[in-house]
Amino acid sequence: MIRTIKSKAVLLFAGVMFFAAASAQENYLPGSVVKNNGETLKGLIDYRNWGVNPSEFNFRADAGARPVTFTVSDVTEFSVDDEVYVSAVVEVETSVIEESRLDYNPAPKIEVDTIFLQTVYKGEKALYYYMNDRRKENFYIKKDGGFELLVYKKFLARQGTTSYVRERKDFVGQMNIYFSDCPDMRGKIGNATYTKNSLLRLFQEYASCTSSETSFQKKGEGVRIEIGPVAGVSLTKLKFNSADETFDYLEKTDYKISAAFTGGIFFDLVFPRNQGRFSINNELLFSMFKTDGIYEYTDFNETEKKLTTEFDYKYLKIINMLRYKIPVGNNYIFLNGGISNSLRLSEYQYVKKEFTTSYSGTTVFEDEPLPNTSKVEQGMLAGAGIRVKKLTFEARMEIGEGMISFPRISSSATRYYFILGYRF
Repeated sequence: MIRTIKSKAVLLFAGVMFFAAASAQENYLPGSVVKNNGETLKGLIDYRNWGVNPSEFNFRADAGARPVTFTVSDVTEFSVDDEVYVSAVVEVETSVIEESRLDYNPAPKIEVDTIFLQTVYKGEKALYYYMNDRRKENFYIKKDGGFELLVYKKFLARQGTTSYVRERKDFVGQMNIYFSDCPDMRGKIGNATYTKNSLLRLFQEYASCTSSETSFQKKGEGVRIEIGPVAGVSLTKLKFNSADETFDYLEKTDYKISAAFTGGIFFDLVFPRNQGRFSINNELLFSMFKTDGIYEYTDFNETEKKLTTEFDYKYLKIINMLRYKIPVGNNYIFLNGGISNSLRLSEYQYVKKEFTTSYSGTTVFEDEPLPNTSKVEQGMLAGAGIRVKKLTFEARMEIGEGMISFPRISSSATRYYFILGYRF
């Protein structure tokens, strides 16, 4: 049953993310385009805060004009929202980056392609950046009127029966030559890593060393943290599945929906690219439910049986969700899905069994219905909401494993949340 619950939740989450990916909105901002013939166009560019370097973009001369699509073959440069891209025919290193798929060949895997390079730094020296659709990063320097690939590759090297990850760092030697008129930088170049921030610092150090001017520098980007409280109501429906007649009454009882308070705090980690549309939303949430139900039947001995059960649980939940925001004017619609891990804070469970016969009257038994309940409950969630300025409203569904999972009996808790949030 738990496997079925998780499969349904995964499908729900996948559907949410698919809808999100298909719902991208236009975002025209002021920009400029330099065509191959040298003509400069001023207008509006559909800016996507690209995580992967674009191969084309849409341009409008004004808000009422029809969009024109420019490709990497049509223009030499375009700029929008503190980003400058230049068209270039360059070498691209295309080796895999996942350590589980590395090969034993230290030679870089080079292909020649015509692409848009993003300008990271421009002054007496220049640095450019390219990420392909496989998340492979390449960096370039402007040299002798062209663009030179800074070579870097991870590969495997075998030592005995063990394989180790090694790095080919040709870019260190290339940068030493590039900055040869500032020998004091050698040590810093040797300690540099093949990342945007590390390489950018070298160009800043060079500008300081040579007192040269900077004509352009891409603003730094990083994960942004948003924090605030959340509060609302949860509706919980408890169900059991039994493979043992001892617990049949739990499976056959229709438990009331429990409405209860829920609240806590959130920490939203917003990724810098793609206009901040993707984030990891984390919550520390108090949740509870209290429910009861009655099951009555007459057995084959003509004994009338009435079984009343009650459950009262309180949890501290850690929730982690991938969130996608869709701009609507100055506001957002957002979709999210993820997992929950709940630590049980308190538990109350009770069963009252009343057995009535015509010859002996009513006999009452009182007990706890469940043996060895779990202190941790796992679940999966998906939901949607709207953000207006600093306020959010969200509706979400959680499918949890409940308080017990054994071969003889398992439970599930389906929760619906309606939550208000405030961002500081």
